[in-house]
Amino acid sequence: MSASPLFQPGTQRATGGAELAQPQPHNRQALRTVLARDVDEHAHNLTNWEQRYDQLTCGAFEGVLDEWQSAGLQIFREGTSRAIRQSCRVWPDAFWFGIEARPAGMRINGRQVGADVVMTRPGGCEFELVTPDRHEIYGIVVQRDALLATAARLGCEPDWRRLGAAELLNVEHQMLDACRRHIAGLLRLAGGVHGNDGNAALQLRQEAVLVSLLALLDGGEIEAEAGASFLRRRRIVSEARAYAMAQQENPVTVP
Repeated sequence: MSASPLFQPGTQRATGGAELAQPQPHNRQALRTVLARDVDEHAHNLTNWEQRYDQLTCGAFEGVLDEWQSAGLQIFREGTSRAIRQSCRVWPDAFWFGIEARPAGMRINGRQVGADVVMTRPGGCEFELVTPDRHEIYGIVVQRDALLATAARLGCEPDWRRLGAAELLNVEHQMLDACRRHIAGLLRLAGGVHGNDGNAALQLRQEAVLVSLLALLDGGEIEAEAGASFLRRRRIVSEARAYAMAQQENPVTVP
């Protein structure tokens, strides 16, 4: 991955598997930036996620994570230099929402992600992402009761039942871009503010992210759920991965 605004001086830098810093507990509000050069270690850098990453393309790996966490809320930007298959699970009683920084043809549970789409999965539920080389994604994880309370306060009425089973949400282009800008603005501000004035500004930015997200949920169109074929596909991929890992000392061939 080439030089990027994500690679800031003074961040936690990890250069090898044994030397990588493990995620540290957050204060009530905190920004952390972690750079990794090992795909397995990078998979463990997101706080309170269960993840496993498999690198799909050759070459040295580099990953970067900017993560903001407040009470019941996690907002992050993740960049990866190589194509990856990701097995993910967010903490229970929460919602995850994923937005590509730029449409790049990633997949969720085998389904293509279009240009004006928000990905979503509920907490405690395993899902699969496949991302290409040089990929960047924004993520928002919100505790369920906090999201419902904010929606009620703002008068938003998403279909929570369908949303809990959804994977893809088609949304309006300009509203999606606005949400991206609010996330980027929060992460940028969080990296350089101090004192009470800075905290107040961060609260406003955090509110702007949630308001823009709820606007997407309120006005978006949930795509039909994927068929049960994903379960079969996931089982096949899992069995193939387990076989490959068990045969690391021998060349694996396909008859």
